[in-house]
Amino acid sequence: MLRELSPEEQRTSDEITARFTAAKMPFHDRTPERIGELLAPWKVEDSRLVQEWLGAESLLHAEDWQESSMGMSGMLFSRAPSE
Repeated sequence: MLRELSPEEQRTSDEITARFTAAKMPFHDRTPERIGELLAPWKVEDSRLVQEWLGAESLLHAEDWQESSMGMSGMLFSRAPSE
């Protein structure tokens, strides 16, 4: 279950949302599997949380992101050869 955001976290979330909206860049909540389906014929080679890509697991503690409504991950793709 997601925890409720603190007032400071809510302000930050609202600011980020406003900036993305102003830039006409909507958020899309999708699983790595769904992103892979949408980007075919590209193939998902790897999908990790940002802190894993950066080797910063000790700086970004699990309790700070697992229970919040925010998270970020990165993916590595390769293109399937043409048939």
